Formats: sequence, structure tokens, C-alpha cells
Amino acid sequence: MALAYEVSGERDAAFSALTKALDGGYQVGEIQNEPEFMALRRDPRYQMLVSGRNSK
Repeated sequence: MALAYEVSGERDAAFSALTKALDGGYQVGEIQNEPEFMALRRDPRYQMLVSGRNSK
């Protein structure tokens, strides 16, 4: 869902979906490897979101 939100320009919803995904066990590495999340990864909220999470 986060990817769909991001490509449709709904960054706040993308972060909400990513938070839920990471809380549910989704790996940070998957976000880091997704080309469509390049701009999202530059958002200061991204660093706050992944800070202290496993980056496998």
C-alpha cells in the first residue's frame, strides 16, 4: 500500500502504511531497495521512521 500511496503523491499516507508494515515485520532493506521510494527516503521523516529498526 505504501508504494501505491507514494506514486500517487500521498506521502503522509505512504508513511502511515510504512509504519504499519515495519511494525508488522517488514524489513527496512525492502524500502531501501525500492526505486519508487527514492524521494521518500530523502524526506526527513524517513530517517525518524527507520531509526533503530533492523536494516536487513
